[in-house]
Amino acid sequence: MAAGGLGFYTVLLTNRETFLEKRTEFPDVHEMIQVNLEDMNEILNKLKFLRRQGKEIVAISSFIDPYVYTAALLGRECGLPSQTPEAIAKMLDKICMRELLQGTPYSSFFRTCDDSSAVDSTLIGRMPIVVKSPVSTGSKDVILATNHMELKEQITRLKRRYPEQKVLLEEYLEGPQYLVEVLVHKGMPHIVAVVEQIVRGKHRFIVTGYRVLPIVPIDLHNQIEDMVDVVVQRTGMRTGALHIEFRLVDGHCKIIEVNPRISGAAMNRMIQIAFGINLVEQTLKSQMGQKPNLERTCERYVFTQFVTVSQGGVLQRVTGKQQASRCVGVEEVRVKPRIGAILNPPTSMGHRYAYVLASADSELEAEKSAQTAAGLIQFHVTP
Repeated sequence: MAAGGLGFYTVLLTNRETFLEKRTEFPDVHEMIQVNLEDMNEILNKLKFLRRQGKEIVAISSFIDPYVYTAALLGRECGLPSQTPEAIAKMLDKICMRELLQGTPYSSFFRTCDDSSAVDSTLIGRMPIVVKSPVSTGSKDVILATNHMELKEQITRLKRRYPEQKVLLEEYLEGPQYLVEVLVHKGMPHIVAVVEQIVRGKHRFIVTGYRVLPIVPIDLHNQIEDMVDVVVQRTGMRTGALHIEFRLVDGHCKIIEVNPRISGAAMNRMIQIAFGINLVEQTLKSQMGQKPNLERTCERYVFTQFVTVSQGGVLQRVTGKQQASRCVGVEEVRVKPRIGAILNPPTSMGHRYAYVLASADSELEAEKSAQTAAGLIQFHVTP
C-alpha cells in the first residue's frame, strides 16, 4: 500500500504458495511471483526476468526477519541505494549485538553457553535469568528461569531445538519497557517514535499493549538519543529502519534487543495516527535514495490493545468486532485468524489474535477506549 501510494508498481516475491492461491486477497500487490527465498540465484533470475520485461527496479524491501537481510543484499547486488546488510546481520544476531554493546551504559550482564553445565554459582546468584535463542523473533524461544532447575531445563530445551546455536543468558531487567522506532538515512539516525510496551506473563514476555508517547521527558529523551547513536555507530548502519527495545532500570536505559526493521503488527498505523507519519512509506523513500519526510503533522495519544485467548482450540466464530469498531475513539479493529484456525494461549507474539487501536486527546482516554473495545471481542473455540 505504501509503495502504491508513492506511485510505484509492486511485485511480491513469496515462498508462500497459499498467497498465490488466495491472490484476490492481495489487491495492493500488482504482481506476485513464487520463489525460493532461501536461494539468492533464483531470486536474482526472477529480478532479471522483470528487467527484461522493461520494468525498472527502484527498491527491494522486506519488513520481516530474516528477509530484511536478504532484501538488503539483493539491493546491493542490483546497484540500488538499499539498506546496510552488514549492520542488519549484526542486529539479527543477538549475541553479536550483546558483544557490540559491551562497555556502554546501555549494556547489561549476559553470558553464552553450550549446555546446562554452564550453570554455576555466578548465574544462580543473578536469578532470575532470561534464556533465549540468539535468533529468536517475536518472543519465541525467550523464557524467564526463576531457579537453577528451570535454568538448566530451558538451556537443554533450546540446545535440543537449535543444536548448532549457543544459548544466550541475560540478566532480567526490572522496570517499564519501551521501544524506540528509528530511521537511519545516509548515516543520520532520526527518532520517529517512543512507545511504552505493556508486557504480560510470568515466564513469557508477551506485549499486549502499546502506548505511543507524544511527549518524552527531556532526561529520558536525551538518554534515548545517545543510546540510538551508540547502536548506529557500533553496527555501522547507514540506511535502514530499526527499533530498540529497552527497559528503564532505576532511571537508566538498558537495551533488551535491537531489530533491523519497523516493529510488526500495528506499529506503522499507530505512528501514522499519532504523528501523521507513514514510517513504511518514508523507509521506502530512504531506500530509494530520497530524503524521508519525518515532520509531525499532528500529536495524538494512541493506545493499542491486543487480544489473546486463555484456552486453546479450533476457532468456531468471532463475536464483538462490529461493536468494538463503534466504540468512541477506536480507529481500527483487526482480527487475524480465520474460522477453523487453531488458537493457543500466548507463548509468543504470534499468539496475539486481534488488536484494537484507539486515539484520544489524553493518554487515559485512549487506553480506556482501546481496552473497553478489545474486551468486546470474543474468540469461540472448541478443544
